[in-house]
Amino acid sequence: INNTSGCTGVYKKRNRWISYITVASKHYWLGSYENYEDAVAARKKAETEWKKKLFSSNSNRSLVSR
Repeated sequence: INNTSGCTGVYKKRNRWISYITVASKHYWLGSYENYEDAVAARKKAETEWKKKLFSSNSNRSLVSR
């Protein structure tokens, strides 16, 4: 993935770092931060939470379909 910030879902706008995540073609705003590290941390946290939700829903579906 080609981006200028070094972290997918994080970019600089004016003097702030913007963090977002895209799941199932929908964009979710994670916030605007004064420093890069906080924006990256928000993105990483969102990735972890979404992965848990997606894994949990897929696990539940496979158990129900048996």
